[in-house]
Amino acid sequence: NCTDGRFVAYASVIVRVVDVNDNNPYFNQSLYTASVLENSNMGTTVAQVYVLDPDTLLDDIGVSYSLVSTGMPFSIGATSGIVTVNGALDYDILPRSYDLIVACHPLLNTSVVYNRTTVRVSLLPLNDIAPRFVPVTVTASIAENQPAQAVATLTAMDDDQPSQSLFYSITNYVGPPGVNQTVLMNTFSVNSSTGVVSTSMPLDREVYTSTVTLIVQASDGGSPLLTGSALLLLTVTDVIDVAPEFQLLPYDVSVNEDQSASVIATFSASDNDLGDVVRYAIPDAALARYFSIGEFNGQLSLVQKLDRETQDRWVFNITATDTNNLVGMATVTITVTDYNDHNPMFLAAENYSVSISEDSSVGLPIGIQLRADDNDIGTNADFRFSITGGAGASNFSVDSVSGVISIADSLDRER
Repeated sequence: NCTDGRFVAYASVIVRVVDVNDNNPYFNQSLYTASVLENSNMGTTVAQVYVLDPDTLLDDIGVSYSLVSTGMPFSIGATSGIVTVNGALDYDILPRSYDLIVACHPLLNTSVVYNRTTVRVSLLPLNDIAPRFVPVTVTASIAENQPAQAVATLTAMDDDQPSQSLFYSITNYVGPPGVNQTVLMNTFSVNSSTGVVSTSMPLDREVYTSTVTLIVQASDGGSPLLTGSALLLLTVTDVIDVAPEFQLLPYDVSVNEDQSASVIATFSASDNDLGDVVRYAIPDAALARYFSIGEFNGQLSLVQKLDRETQDRWVFNITATDTNNLVGMATVTITVTDYNDHNPMFLAAENYSVSISEDSSVGLPIGIQLRADDNDIGTNADFRFSITGGAGASNFSVDSVSGVISIADSLDRER
């Protein structure tokens, strides 16, 4: 305003301040934080940085960006300030966090640094590693007849970080012929947390004649769900628990009484126990005079000839004993067949004396019938009568079968 002491005059004055580029650009944050999934593809955007500048000429002169940090799997757009993935990222291999130093420069002069900031990038884990067993094949054994018990522990590891709890299960059962899946599933189980495989009942080696194969799986419960598998090969070892059994029962043997000391039969007994040794014996010691048996080969032999006329049938037991003193028994019946070893004998009590008239007719029985006996049997006891000599032998005849004596020629007492 202007005044002469009495009057005042006014005028408006507009002052325009012209900007001078006297302020350096600066980042709007001193620390940026970002995260990115491991295994992200090349070029994946992680973060974007921005700068501020009070000078209005900023838009005219522009800025550029660069990474001061080197050797890191990231890059930055020179004009956009966008940080992207430029290498492999693996959460399971350190480091899991990167501090990127970003600088801004004049657009045409990267040797001048206006300002710096830090972009802290943290890796996020993916469930990308399947559980693995160490070892992948486990062999174990259990003796038959043992009560329910743990037989093996299968251990899996999860190399993902952070590690996760694993869940164990049996996914496949392969047993010997005749043992179906249902039986195996009811017999074998695995602790879902520890990987301990157990039986639920005693096992019979005579049933589990070959190796039981179980496929055990470990799953990590992640997303996606990943699994690993291992083999358990389980052998049921033998215990001598089955008594020997004789084959081809019953044993009936025929022996001629004339047969001399020799093998008359061979006995065989076995069980399903592995490596078992069977020994044969005749329990009745009194029979040792007549019979013997090979301890290991089961060959029954005569010690001496048998006399059918004294005893025509023998019945006795043979035992088979295994290494655990379990005993099997068989009954043998020996029938002694006849040998023609006895002469016929006239009955001593018979009276072979008679008187006849000299005028008796030819062919007339004289009243004597010869009788004899033979200790042999069957055809060996078939005998025939005949007159072989003596005074007047030609005057008489004898029926060869009946033994009846008859007049064969005329008789004359005076001759």
